[in-house]
Amino acid sequence: MLKIRSVGLAALAAMAVVVACGHGSSGGGVLIDPPVKTALPPLPKFTNVAATVNGDAATVTFDPVDGAADYRIYPLPPDSDIAINPTGSIVVTNGVYRCGGAREELYYTVDGYWPTNGDNCAAGTTIVNGAVEGFTRADADASLGWVYTTAGSGRVPVYAVGLGDKKSDNENAAAYANVDGTVWPVFKSTRQKEYTTDQTQQQALLAAGGRDDGIVFYVPSSAGSNTKPLYEAKINVQPTGADDIIFWVDGAEGTQRGSQGTVAFNVLSAPDTDTAPLQRVHSQPVFSGEHDELVAGLARYRQARFEGDIPVTGLRWAGLTGTTTLVIEALDSGCPNQGFFSPTHLDSFTFVVGDPRNPVKDANGQSTDTMPPWLTFDELKSASPTGEVFLNGQYAATNQPKAIARSFVQLGPAAPPDMDFYAGFEVGTQLEPFTSIPAPKNEGAEYWYDSPTYSLSTYADPNVFFGVELGELWMTAQDADADTLGKVRLTPKQMATIGDSTYLHVTEEVDMTSSQRRYPQIIISDQAPPIQDDMAKGNSLVIQTHNWAPNYLLLQVCDHVEWQPNAQCPDLPLTAPDLPPRFQVPAELAGFDRNVKWDVYVSTSRVYLLLNDVPQSCTLLSAPAADGVVHGTPQGSVSVTFGDVLYHSVVEQDGPCGDLNETGSVSPENPPAVAGQPTTYNYITNNVRFMTRRHFDNLGFKSGVPAPSWDETRFPCASGQ
Repeated sequence: MLKIRSVGLAALAAMAVVVACGHGSSGGGVLIDPPVKTALPPLPKFTNVAATVNGDAATVTFDPVDGAADYRIYPLPPDSDIAINPTGSIVVTNGVYRCGGAREELYYTVDGYWPTNGDNCAAGTTIVNGAVEGFTRADADASLGWVYTTAGSGRVPVYAVGLGDKKSDNENAAAYANVDGTVWPVFKSTRQKEYTTDQTQQQALLAAGGRDDGIVFYVPSSAGSNTKPLYEAKINVQPTGADDIIFWVDGAEGTQRGSQGTVAFNVLSAPDTDTAPLQRVHSQPVFSGEHDELVAGLARYRQARFEGDIPVTGLRWAGLTGTTTLVIEALDSGCPNQGFFSPTHLDSFTFVVGDPRNPVKDANGQSTDTMPPWLTFDELKSASPTGEVFLNGQYAATNQPKAIARSFVQLGPAAPPDMDFYAGFEVGTQLEPFTSIPAPKNEGAEYWYDSPTYSLSTYADPNVFFGVELGELWMTAQDADADTLGKVRLTPKQMATIGDSTYLHVTEEVDMTSSQRRYPQIIISDQAPPIQDDMAKGNSLVIQTHNWAPNYLLLQVCDHVEWQPNAQCPDLPLTAPDLPPRFQVPAELAGFDRNVKWDVYVSTSRVYLLLNDVPQSCTLLSAPAADGVVHGTPQGSVSVTFGDVLYHSVVEQDGPCGDLNETGSVSPENPPAVAGQPTTYNYITNNVRFMTRRHFDNLGFKSGVPAPSWDETRFPCASGQ
């Protein structure tokens, strides 16, 4: 039967957002880099630190640090627990770290590899060494000068706006009518941009449909002896395509381009306080217009050049019980992988893989593989000589990472919101026992469980474990033979209501690392739990990531059909066919230990989606038919399900992208070979091939609420059906 650890689902949690940025700034109870007395040795600070508090959980983001291979967060330890080992790395006795790890994403090929070789899983190619609009660039040309990373006297911000023309981000407009119709990834870097110091121009570009990419760096407010001009030009590559947007400074390229360009702004000609090198990468996306990406610092340069498995610059700490000082550190090597963390132990075992494409064979030539042991928090701790636990460690077990930058964040938990149902998984709460109940087994491997508060159903394997650890709900699951329609559904028994003039608000925080085979979901259905088996009897909406990047937060409508991983319901559009999305890119938020806040507002006429409280999309649902019913849209009494998928996982190793096991690498510890194709999804490929882990927090819903605040000029609603 299903093994579920008897630890905590709470009915009470909190939702509040508090942000502070920069050095020493504060606001609403959050302090960034306050004075701290500690035995930790001094190090350079992070820049542009921001903290968000939701319930008893904090998410901290920051600028990437040049040379960092990983990042971690942990509570400030007492001096008596701090030691420095001979390698210079810090040891905290019984320390618990949550590590960022690598963002599991797809990639760019480099220097023209893609156009000549083809690659169905690349975003396109980038050029640093090669011809760009008549001039042959080299490595040395990638650096254009210096820019400031923080605000200050005599500095002005440079705003980046992703342009609003569809050709600036995707020349195939149909891809937005059915946004799941392509596997090509979309990152911030794939869209053409305008960089401007003029806020009036920025606002005009946003009003014209641009995407707000925020302040990217700061430059001198006026020209001087220590500055040089940065030139910009738009060159039409082909009559039906978008202009190629390029930048350069005086020198060989400037001489060749002559008077083609105009001055965009001035940059520093030498480094100064709080500066980073201004780097240039020429991007040739698969579907989008060519352009130069401008970034500050070598870490961002690496991302713009390669994308793929870069270090995640968002860290999470949950389980706050009072005012806490958290330490965030940039590391010179990745956090060590101590094993697969699970709320419940599972012994290692060998199993038959139900797909002959699996490369591992036994002595008889049968496809088999070995599931590694699943280790509890206490087992990870007891196996460590120092008692240190590295949650989400993804690198060599022998690594002893050394901190190269450090900042401190002081904050505490927030007050609970007014919700009809809420579960915050606070430290010390207990999970109600689940009882096995008969299931129809119409899929073969199907298991139902019941508690006073929840209905739980799993499909594929009984090895699905839930438990509260560090103030969150953690779930681990196995794809039984790497060839199943694996799904997990956790549904509160309390029902909600969708009305005509008011909205149902559903919220959760969940990590968003996704592929075409593993992804989180929210399902809102007019069927009672367990809804998977009865979806064909009614109407359901499915909100999920699902795709390699993930490119979008998808919205699907299931009109009297059962949703399956290999039989997805129709996607509803997220934006008008002739416009590129104006919302943020979910791929930039993905990470195994970085939770993202999802908010869904549903009425019988429209659906609003938000990520981290930022507008994502609005979709108009179908009008009533002749019988007065809105077909495909749940209404009245509905159930809310928080779910996850791990489906036919062997195909992640042998899928439409020609395997995830390609040559080279884009991880910081293994830079890609310029002439080769980079790898991606390294952690999944090497460590969690046939298993999955999600952590959920702050689950809730409330009926009868008004629509969210929404600017329909900037975020127009798409016609759904």
